Amino acid sequence: MKAWLLAHGRAAGDAWRRLVAHPLSAGLSVLVIGIAVSLPLGLLQALSQAQQVVGRITAGPQLSVFLSPNAAAPQRQAVEANLRGHPSVRTVRFVGRDAALEDLARSAGLGDVAAVLPGNPLPDAFVADVSGGSAGELERLRREAANWSGVEHVQSDLEWAQRLDALLSLGRTFVLTVASLLAAGLIAITFNTIRLQILGRRAEIEVAQLIGATDAFVRRPFIYFGLLQGLLGAAVAWLLVAAIAASIGQELAVLNRLYGAAFRFGLPSPALVAGVCGLCALLGALGAALSVQDYLRRGRAK
Repeated sequence: MKAWLLAHGRAAGDAWRRLVAHPLSAGLSVLVIGIAVSLPLGLLQALSQAQQVVGRITAGPQLSVFLSPNAAAPQRQAVEANLRGHPSVRTVRFVGRDAALEDLARSAGLGDVAAVLPGNPLPDAFVADVSGGSAGELERLRREAANWSGVEHVQSDLEWAQRLDALLSLGRTFVLTVASLLAAGLIAITFNTIRLQILGRRAEIEVAQLIGATDAFVRRPFIYFGLLQGLLGAAVAWLLVAAIAASIGQELAVLNRLYGAAFRFGLPSPALVAGVCGLCALLGALGAALSVQDYLRRGRAK
């Protein structure tokens, strides 16, 4: 066991020395890997933040029942009674047209526009918080409410929430596709880098094989080189994402203040960073192993 550890320690040390001995070429390779990894990492972080915002917005489904402009008081009372008596409805809140216009002018910054309107175009409405259920149940309630007397339109927030969820799902698929393509690119970069190293050390490898070096002995330092290169590339990717987060933080704060939102682009979680570093290290080692295996196979074929 001690000999095995010493062999791997020497191989790792040799890989590190060769990495430091050629800072320009190694640094460029690490930078390319970092840029490639930062793209899916940044997109994944943005999607994660967007999903959290959507989750807060859509904490519970709501039904907005808009009354007709000419709805009489008995019709309004009947609509409210129907909502409060429905088994799927938890709470009901009445939003008068004047209060709705004031809220719209205050939240959207349309106070000047509202002041010059000849009248209030908004209808009275009831906002009902619906207990958790399937989309089909909420749709049935929406259709039922649309047939009540005095109701002009019924809108369910589950519709746009489902659209947002579909967009987020599409975004996750896109990020996964991009990450898969860039993972293949990382393997290709490491493969070519190790191939150049092998060509530069061909005489040394041949001498080592003549005195009995095994394939594992030949392969080991190159695999550690690929592992270190991938690990450093992941670290560069984290630094790039951190720099982007710091650069757009002020602009996001301005947007949040203007729109009353809570968007932010924070740093990836430690678990995500550790996972990306481990994955990049494994992909780098895989690219190196494939490159060395290709060289050894060609050597045996001669």
